[in-house]
Amino acid sequence: MELRETDQKQFYKLIKRQRDHNYISTSVPKYNDKIFSDSIAICETWADYFQELSTPFDNEFFDNSYKQLVEDDVKILQDLFNTNKEPLEFLSEDVWGKCIMSFKNGKAADEQGITIEHLKYGGQPVIKIIVKLVNFIFQHINLPSNLKSGICYPVFKNGGKPREMPNSYRKITVTSTIGKVLEKLHLSKNVNIIKDKQSRLQKGFTVGECPSVAALILTELKAEAKKLKKQLIITFSDAQKAFDIVWHSGLMREMYKGGMTGDNWLLIQ
Repeated sequence: MELRETDQKQFYKLIKRQRDHNYISTSVPKYNDKIFSDSIAICETWADYFQELSTPFDNEFFDNSYKQLVEDDVKILQDLFNTNKEPLEFLSEDVWGKCIMSFKNGKAADEQGITIEHLKYGGQPVIKIIVKLVNFIFQHINLPSNLKSGICYPVFKNGGKPREMPNSYRKITVTSTIGKVLEKLHLSKNVNIIKDKQSRLQKGFTVGECPSVAALILTELKAEAKKLKKQLIITFSDAQKAFDIVWHSGLMREMYKGGMTGDNWLLIQ
């Protein structure tokens, strides 16, 4: 994910290498203390691993009363926004066209074999059809299932990790091309809300910023403490597989607290 932020060309080169039949990370994955060697069993093993990875589970240390409170809040918000509609603004063909042209060429095709080039060079007839589709989605707040699925690729993390263990691989998902454009358009509508609430120290996934800037701040802080001979305590926190197991109800309530309301909120949900 860091590579995608700092060097997209290298990121997609890595994806391409993973798809190359001559590049083999492992031929005998080990999962649940079993080793799989034939191609069908290997595919099923990865499918089982990814499914288990994305399946919510109960944590014995989690505050169940708080969990129930948040889930009740989300249900109330859903009912409220469905009853009192705040419709999304419809998109014009010009807005859609400009958004399409902002994407880079040469990216991997999605599950339907569609790339951004299909949308760019399809011309006005394609744009007219897609604008009708997206505005229909905005009107009814109902995403087609094929815009919510993608192709998963296991990418080896290196660092001396065992090649046969699924945990040694990072899941990269190539999502729907049309879905990406829809997400970017929706994000553009909410960028001011996000900027108002986002910490100025957040450098990842932020336009004009990158994690290297955060590293610079930390390096300078360390140098200053050393120069002034002051104690400096640095702590790092990391959530294993955070993108796969994030608690959706908690996320949706935080988005409401951050200013997302109405159909805007419902579309993300």
